[in-house]
Amino acid sequence: MERVILLDMDGVLVNWADEVAQWFSVSSKELQGAWNPGEYQIHKVLSRILARDAGQIKDGIVREIVRHGADWWAGLHPYPWAGKIINACTDFVGRENVYFCSNPAFTSQHVSIGPVMEGKMRWLERHTKKDCRKFVFTPHKHLLARKGTILIDDHGPTLVEFERAGGSFIPCPAKYNNWHHAADDPADFIVRMLDDLKHMEGGFNV
Repeated sequence: MERVILLDMDGVLVNWADEVAQWFSVSSKELQGAWNPGEYQIHKVLSRILARDAGQIKDGIVREIVRHGADWWAGLHPYPWAGKIINACTDFVGRENVYFCSNPAFTSQHVSIGPVMEGKMRWLERHTKKDCRKFVFTPHKHLLARKGTILIDDHGPTLVEFERAGGSFIPCPAKYNNWHHAADDPADFIVRMLDDLKHMEGGFNV
């Protein structure tokens, strides 16, 4: 059975949240300390930190993303652990079977998908070199689910949907998801999960 890993970008490899927080002069430490498990919408977290209306903050985020366009997505910093995760996935299934899988549909319809996709492609060209053409952009990741395919993602509902559709998953721990206990070192958690899979009898039921 061919083994394939679909590797999410934002929140797994790409540190988009800290970049957004900087627009509001909120530090990474402040942001990480304010996340609640199951709360994926950053404008609500910033609203609590700043004691400002969440809707206004969301509008401000959208304006900045639209203003900067593809350049913003292309210029986002990778997490310090991004390389470790990519290398672990490559060691597990082989470079040819690791694909970057990202949702280009931002939560607001005012953000055009075109610049988002362009920016993400430029990010991959910059940071993954030879593997930059191995990407799948879709908000419907469950359509890629099948036996032998693992999705690594930070978004809990997406992981559940993927598993229901017949795939398997390894969560990327974050302060805002159910695996927040391991959020300080997501790469170590993912590496250990992959190591466990190596010793499971034919298993991808993670």
